[in-house]
Amino acid sequence: MGDIHDILKELLTSEKKAVLGTIVRVEGSSYMKEGTCIVIFEDETYIGCISPGCLESDLVIWAKECMETEASRIVKYDLSNTNDFGKGEGPGWNRSIQILLQPVTIQLRTKLSYVKADLEAGHSVLHMIEFTTDYKLINQFFVKYDNHLTNGPVELNVPLDLKRKKDRLLFVNQLEPKPRLFLFGANMDAIPVAELASRNGFSVQVCDWRPQLCSKENFPTADNLLIGQPKEIMDEIQFTHNDYVLVMTHVFQKDEEITSYIFQQGRVKYLGLLGPKKRSIQLLNQRNFPEWVHAPVGNPIGAVGPEEMAVSIVAELIQTRRSLLGQMV
Repeated sequence: MGDIHDILKELLTSEKKAVLGTIVRVEGSSYMKEGTCIVIFEDETYIGCISPGCLESDLVIWAKECMETEASRIVKYDLSNTNDFGKGEGPGWNRSIQILLQPVTIQLRTKLSYVKADLEAGHSVLHMIEFTTDYKLINQFFVKYDNHLTNGPVELNVPLDLKRKKDRLLFVNQLEPKPRLFLFGANMDAIPVAELASRNGFSVQVCDWRPQLCSKENFPTADNLLIGQPKEIMDEIQFTHNDYVLVMTHVFQKDEEITSYIFQQGRVKYLGLLGPKKRSIQLLNQRNFPEWVHAPVGNPIGAVGPEEMAVSIVAELIQTRRSLLGQMV
């Protein structure tokens, strides 16, 4: 599938000709939102998705035309039509979608390399695209702004959709760095959590005092392995209001040390505590938890075993992330 981070990594390490596709307008119910990207290469491979799979093969044809003409264009799909693509096999969904296709020129590739560096440094980036009122591309900008140390959503001076601005249209999309997930405890039940969280756009940092458990062999998708006692590790971390923390060491004293430190440093976006609520009350020495504390951790889906628990936990991480993004203006 691929999010913007996967797309940038693949695009900037490839020498193949490519076209960048960006959803700039959706009307009706939506599978993917405005700002969703896809990169299509000259060999017809692609990374990213803009539909459940019904549009990509057709979009490849339009992308090949963009490569040949070296010109940008808007591709429009009316997905409410049951006869789309002339095959009588349209999806019949209640929406239409417009996708901007742009050949990846040297200039655009250079801009995207700066975007990748900014995102990896923890900065947010605004992608702004100007169109004429008939959707001809005028210009585009990528603007970095420091959102990584703020408390909660940033209110922007521009809307996150297409709006008429006199004789032009302005599309503004917000690109976010990968949220960091600090997973304290490298036991076997943490392995599926780390793997699933990595696949769903989190930068996973596994923290444990046991190198035989906190290893690349056990956590191949983790971005970092931090080995040491909790205090040693936490003294090296500057937690921000955009961080997620899971505490699952299975050692009460260490869980208590970790949660106490986080409360002293100030709130993170999400703190998940494994185990029954009674244990969490003992850990925090209080019965009423702040809204950013999730105890017991995970969505209540009746999960049994490590794999299902991982689904429950990561579903809650995604729910928290999406609900907060939805508050952006």
